[in-house]
Amino acid sequence: MKTRVLLCSSLLATLVISCQIPYTPYRGAAQLIGTGGTVRTVDGIDLWENGKPDRKCRVLGVLEDDRESDSALAKAAGKQSGNVLIHGGVDRNGNLDPHMRNRWLVAKYLE
Repeated sequence: MKTRVLLCSSLLATLVISCQIPYTPYRGAAQLIGTGGTVRTVDGIDLWENGKPDRKCRVLGVLEDDRESDSALAKAAGKQSGNVLIHGGVDRNGNLDPHMRNRWLVAKYLE
């Protein structure tokens, strides 16, 4: 019986760990301000699917998986103190690249 309980608890721990959305923190003082676009609010987090926020914000990091539900992405951003998700990644020159489809920038409004 103890073996079954131990096996079940280790399987559950593995499942929980594998369900986390990969997050990479951003180092530096990256601030951005766009001209707007399409935005939806999910669980208090603004999801910018096209364009960039028309308010100043600071980049906190990158979420690596866009196959997750909007609610799961919003929850992951909130855990990192973000209130903005911007679809796309950052290229080598630091410019927003919407072609990086499996990335969401996690940011926080400054205004």
